[in-house]
Amino acid sequence: MKTIGWGIIGCGDVTEVKSGPGFQKASNSRLVAVMRRNGDLAKDYACRHGVPRWYERAEALVEDPGDDPLGYRDDRQFGGRQRGGEIRAQFKIGR
Repeated sequence: MKTIGWGIIGCGDVTEVKSGPGFQKASNSRLVAVMRRNGDLAKDYACRHGVPRWYERAEALVEDPGDDPLGYRDDRQFGGRQRGGEIRAQFKIGR
């Protein structure tokens, strides 16, 4: 099975102990990008959790140029988004 690289939009306090570590620990899954409106906090989160990429804009994460299949969780609101406008529960997988 191919590994899915996940991104979190809105990497706040909840993702410190819930979804963030879960993406790292799950098989065929790794956290590759995070987004937070405060770039300093996004960078800090990424450094502390070994996440290679961080962004200040949600659109930049969604358009992430990485080679990984990319899924993302939008923790800013209830529900998720998928490139192309489709909505699928809380997660998006593509590429």
